[in-house]
Amino acid sequence: MNSSRVREKFDHPVATALTLVFFACLVLVPTLLRYEPLKWQAAHAMVQYERGDRDTAIKSLQQAASKLTGDQHIQFTLVEWLIENGRADEAVEHCNRHLEHAPESATWLKFRRESECGAGNFQAAWQTHQELKQLKAQTLSRSAEDLNEQAYFRALAGKDLPIAWTEIQQAVAKVSYDSGVPGFDVPLPSQAIIAASLLSRHVEAQSSVLPQLHRRIGDVRKALEDRERLLVDSLGELSKESFPLNESRELLLQDRRSTVNFRRQELAFLMVCRALLFEDLEDHDRCDSDRVEVSELGFQPQTVADMLPEDSLCHPIATRAIAYLDTRALVLTKMLSDDLGRRIDDRLTGSDALADLDISIAVCEVIDRQILKLKESTAQELKQFRKVYAAVLHHRVIAHRKFGNAEQAQLDRERIKSLGVNPDAHLY
Repeated sequence: MNSSRVREKFDHPVATALTLVFFACLVLVPTLLRYEPLKWQAAHAMVQYERGDRDTAIKSLQQAASKLTGDQHIQFTLVEWLIENGRADEAVEHCNRHLEHAPESATWLKFRRESECGAGNFQAAWQTHQELKQLKAQTLSRSAEDLNEQAYFRALAGKDLPIAWTEIQQAVAKVSYDSGVPGFDVPLPSQAIIAASLLSRHVEAQSSVLPQLHRRIGDVRKALEDRERLLVDSLGELSKESFPLNESRELLLQDRRSTVNFRRQELAFLMVCRALLFEDLEDHDRCDSDRVEVSELGFQPQTVADMLPEDSLCHPIATRAIAYLDTRALVLTKMLSDDLGRRIDDRLTGSDALADLDISIAVCEVIDRQILKLKESTAQELKQFRKVYAAVLHHRVIAHRKFGNAEQAQLDRERIKSLGVNPDAHLY
C-alpha cells in the first residue's frame, strides 16, 4: 500500500476516531485497572472505620491515598481520621507533603492548621493562620467572621490577647442587633438563647433551656433598670445646666433614650419567648404573668411573638452565636488572672466568661437534640457538630479549672465523654 493510500485511509473521520479510541484504550485501560482496586480499598477502609477497626482502616486508607493523590475526599478523610485518633502529628506531615507541591493551597493550609491544633501545637497553628491571612491579603476584610477567626487563633496560641479582645468585641458588635430577621434586633446572647428556646419547642427540650432564659431575663432587666436610672439622672442634671437643652445635650439624651428602648424591646422578646415555653409546659400562671409584664413594657405580646424568627432561621442564628460567644469567653478566660483579677476593665470577671459559655452550651444541647431528631440528618453531620459541642465544653473546663471550680470541670469532662469524644484529646 503506497503512502497516499495510507494517508487517505487515516484522513477518513471514522477511521481517525477509531484509531484514537484504540490508542486511548492502550493508555487508559491499564490506568483504570490499576486505580479501581484502590478506590475499592478506600471504600472498604470507610466500612472498617465505622465498624471500629480504626488502625486497620487508617493503614488501608493511607495506602490508597499514597496513589490516589488527586482524590480530595480520600486525602481529607485521612487527615480527619489521623486527628481523631491522636495521630495529629502524622496529619501535619501529610498536609506538608501536599503543600510541597501546592504551597499556596488555602485548603491544605486550613487542614494543616486544624492538624496542628489537634496536636496541641497552637503556636504552629497561629503561624499557619498567618500564612492563610497573607494569602488572602488582597481581599481580606474586617468582617465579623474574619475578626472572630483571628481572635480565636490568637487566644489558642496566647498571642497578643489584648488585641484578640478588641477583635472579638468588634466582631460581636457587628453581629449584635443584626440577626438577619427584620425587627428582631437584639444583642448576640439574647439572639442565641431566643433561637435555642424556639428550637427547643420541637424537641421537648424546653426545660433544658429555661435556666439560661431565666438568667438572661434577669440580666437584661437589671441592665434596663440601670439605663432608665441613668436617663432620669441625666435629664435632671442636664436640665439644671441649661434649658432648653442645647443640641449636643439633646443628642446625648436621644442616645440614652434609644438604649433604653432597645433594652425594653430585648426584654419583651425574651419574656414572650419564655411565655411560649411556659405555655408548652402548661404553666399558665407564669405564662400569663410574663405576657402582662410585656404589656407593661409598652408592647403587645402577640405583635412581639410575630416578630420572632421563623423556625428555619433559628438554627443559623444559634450556630453563629455559638461561634462568637465561645471565642469571647475563651479570650476573656485567657486574659483574666487565676484569682479573677480584672485585667480588661473593672467590670469583667470569670463569671462573664462562664455566662457566654453557659449560653453556648445550652444552645449546643438543643441543636444536638434537633440533629438527632431530624430524619434527613446524617451521622457525619452529628459527628461534626459534636466536635464543636465538645470544644465549647472543653473551653468551660478550662474556665472552671482556672476559677477554682474543679467539680464543675469534672462534670463537663464527663459530658464530653458522653458525646463520644475523648476529653484528653486536643479539643479546640
